[in-house]
Amino acid sequence: MTRRLLTLAAALGLALLGTIHSGFAQVPPPAVAPPPVRVSEVPLAKQSEDAKQTSYLQQMFLDNGVRLFGLQKYETVSKQTQASGSSVGWFAPSEGNWYHSDMFDLLVNGQSVKVDKSTFTILESGERGVVDFTLDNKFGKFRCRFMVIPGSEVLFADFAIEPTVEVKSLVLRLQNYPSSYHATAEGKRHRQVLDADGTCEPQAAPYVTDPNADWWYFYQDAIFDKDIPERREATYGPSALVLPAGEAQQVSTTVGDYQVPIEITYAPTQRHFRLAFLDYFGLGNKEAQARFVQERDQIRQTLQGLVFVPTRLRQAQANLPQIKPDGLTGEAAAAAPELKQLLAALPGGDPWPQKPVSAEARALQLLDVYDKARWVATKRARPGIGVLVLRGLHARYWGVDEAEQLLGAQLREAATSYYSEYYWKGEDLNYFPATWPELSRFDVVVFANVPFTVLGPDRAKALAEYVQAGGALLLLGGTHGFGQAGIDQPPLGPLMPVQPTKVFDLQTFASPQPLTKGPAAPEWLTGAGVDWSKPPVALWYHQVQTAPSGRVWLQAGGKPFLVAGAAGAGRVAAICAPPYGVAPTGRTGFWEWKSWPGVMAKLLVWLGRGEVPTKPTAGAH
Repeated sequence: MTRRLLTLAAALGLALLGTIHSGFAQVPPPAVAPPPVRVSEVPLAKQSEDAKQTSYLQQMFLDNGVRLFGLQKYETVSKQTQASGSSVGWFAPSEGNWYHSDMFDLLVNGQSVKVDKSTFTILESGERGVVDFTLDNKFGKFRCRFMVIPGSEVLFADFAIEPTVEVKSLVLRLQNYPSSYHATAEGKRHRQVLDADGTCEPQAAPYVTDPNADWWYFYQDAIFDKDIPERREATYGPSALVLPAGEAQQVSTTVGDYQVPIEITYAPTQRHFRLAFLDYFGLGNKEAQARFVQERDQIRQTLQGLVFVPTRLRQAQANLPQIKPDGLTGEAAAAAPELKQLLAALPGGDPWPQKPVSAEARALQLLDVYDKARWVATKRARPGIGVLVLRGLHARYWGVDEAEQLLGAQLREAATSYYSEYYWKGEDLNYFPATWPELSRFDVVVFANVPFTVLGPDRAKALAEYVQAGGALLLLGGTHGFGQAGIDQPPLGPLMPVQPTKVFDLQTFASPQPLTKGPAAPEWLTGAGVDWSKPPVALWYHQVQTAPSGRVWLQAGGKPFLVAGAAGAGRVAAICAPPYGVAPTGRTGFWEWKSWPGVMAKLLVWLGRGEVPTKPTAGAH
């Protein structure tokens, strides 16, 4: 079965009807669960600057194994007035169709609400991928929630509005450039929109339809079609739109010779509405139309049945009696009663009717406070450790893989994320936990030559809160570590056991330096199972200084090698020498030392459990 033939039924986890013939028996094929949706982010960063304004770009990637969905937020700030504006576009797999830099605009009383403060954040990853674009301005609070489900090529969207002005008109304006930005040598394109009434050809006047009858729309170009060989490389493929029943009042479509704007009118009292966007990237018009005819009814049914309320809140609502202030103090104790009140007011699976944006945001904030306050006890009650390794350049030399193998049954869960640098989009991690529950599955997060700068402000803040609530970080050096990693920058910087003395802080020793026990080294680090009869050596080191909270456990040439410390309820450690160089004959680099995987395994257990580790158990996890 090809990726293109995966049906929406598979995306919903429905059993496929079919049999395998074997003699007289009919045996159903084994059910194969679709892969989870992984969500990653390229944090907001300056994109361009001129005399009039500064532009910023932030990107989100939602990968469900069938399609990689790329969404991005553009933000511009006027240098003269300091006024800002934000927009979101769908740029991958195609940058046309649903316009890559501005796919929608919400108009209240004829005025755009895409001004002032905005955020673009990851809400969920795993069973489904969810990102939120929110606005908070003089018109009120507004949110667009994009959702990707396993196995599907559909981008689902849910809009919630909480106006502070009297709403006299409410319009959602969409921008579509069907199939291509290109034109023929004569400057020709041929935009077409198909709906239940037939084909809408280009004309100056808009086509006005009733969404209760015409609830689907298919956008294509008759010239730029993958089935026309000479145009094949200049077209993306068609796209489509599906509306649910009973929400919109009117759809107005202007079929121009370049852009196709769509205006969807809602009642002024409407506070919540949904859409399903499709991009038939790489398909010709005929094949895409056939697919759309086959799947549009199921897409609409799926859209109408989706619950856009965050999974965390629905789970908390189901466990409402268990939410208690017992054993909590301060803010956490105060959070429990208010959280219960909010969750009790949430209808079954539906958004809050009066304050769909702020009530949900407040409930999530309180749930974070409550869960983090209880996390130390939660960790203590579960077995082993969970480890997330962020792997950068040269990460394989650190021996973390071998340490995880040694841990055996003590390793409850292991996950890996890969760090990359791109000339066109900067730094990136292919995975990072999107929510507190996902992050709290791990007891230790390892930065293996990965800079903090890749996180951006939101994820850095989440990671700092994770450590202070009882999590652990291990810093491993290299070309992208310590000084170049920005480990001195808040909010994570104050929690670190060491601080860099310069940006480019890698320095070679004049001669190989053996590892020696520091004044604060614990017994388990230099005791049984670790052969110190012929100490290994370091050839390079990071020029760092020990923070007040740091304790030097191992040294090399009088420089800190392994430094550990506490941060809130959590633990942190740093290995301040990279696994670089070739040791001279008769000496062993620390990363090649036979005892090194055992040292690393013990360090991971100390970080994750906060206790003297037991002897590592041989065997693969």
